[in-house]
Amino acid sequence: PEDAMYCAKFITFLHRIETPGFSTMELFDVIVSAVVGALYSITEDEAACLGIFLNALWKLISEWRYDEQCFERQVDGKPGGAWRNNPSGKNTIRVEQQSISHLDYVKLYNEWHASLGVAFVGCLQSTEYMHTRAALIVLSRMNDHFPTKSTLGEKLLEALAPLQEDDNPMQDIKAMAQAYSSKIIKARDTGSWKEEDSKAAKAREDREKQQKKNRKKNIEKQFAEMQKDSEQIDRQLGDGHKDRKLHDRRGPPPTLPASRFTAPVSNSGVGSSTVPTATQSHGDRSGRGQDHRGHRDDRPQHGRGPRRDETRNSGLQGRWERNAAPADGGKGTKRARSPENNRETTERGDRDRDGGKRSRREASPSSRRRRGRR
Repeated sequence: PEDAMYCAKFITFLHRIETPGFSTMELFDVIVSAVVGALYSITEDEAACLGIFLNALWKLISEWRYDEQCFERQVDGKPGGAWRNNPSGKNTIRVEQQSISHLDYVKLYNEWHASLGVAFVGCLQSTEYMHTRAALIVLSRMNDHFPTKSTLGEKLLEALAPLQEDDNPMQDIKAMAQAYSSKIIKARDTGSWKEEDSKAAKAREDREKQQKKNRKKNIEKQFAEMQKDSEQIDRQLGDGHKDRKLHDRRGPPPTLPASRFTAPVSNSGVGSSTVPTATQSHGDRSGRGQDHRGHRDDRPQHGRGPRRDETRNSGLQGRWERNAAPADGGKGTKRARSPENNRETTERGDRDRDGGKRSRREASPSSRRRRGRR
């Protein structure tokens, strides 16, 4: 890229300092002819550098074409404006006498523009991958100043249309074509096409207005359909909300009261007392009932029977009743397992376990050997 910019700046510098024998017009003609032939054989990197080079040169070329005062100030009567005069078939350059006029330069510009346009359209319509890709790379970098004619611009858009279709197997070419199409349309709308025919411009504007109206109608139609669907959904949701209100107004079914009973328990030296117990109430149809403390349990049981804490409490109460002494003061079948008895049993078991360990250690062979040494 730096070399491409250097070459373009160097050419403009030689023209500005009025280098004797250096014909800028001749050089431009040679460059255009070389580009037309090179587009079909350049690589991707070369196409990028060529696009930068042509963009810088075409800015100057188009400025001389559409600004006659600038042309007279910078080209007319200068060495760079000399053009060949070959009435006898020989190419000669006469710097002073044969400086090109603006009218002749316009004809020359049209030839250059048409030559590049034919080459670019041919590359875009080619079935070769690199031809199309190289043309898109060069055109993307020249978009600010080329093309300037509406006829060539429309031809480029027509050549880009097949490349943007969904059935295009080259997805990278499709993306590049879509990007360049957006650029060239934007350049057309901003006035980069300086030689657009009035009839063609008017026809294009009418076509764009019709397309805009059609898009507006489609949007309004889609909006009406969406609004209709939204109203239908609101009606459905409203009917469902009314049904829920009627269902909630009935209220939950009544719950059955939990039954309670007391079992007499007598303990030695303590007297009789009553221990309240509670049976499991399955509650209402949803499985809600009251727990053993009299609090309401809102958790559904789902037909799984009593909770774990209810089962545990019922088992402890039954074991307490079986182990309790008879009410007449007689001796029970088993000793009541009160907390004091449980503590005594635990301590006795610990002592027996420690004693068993000591007796096993004393009976081991190593212990007998140690006692024999002593």
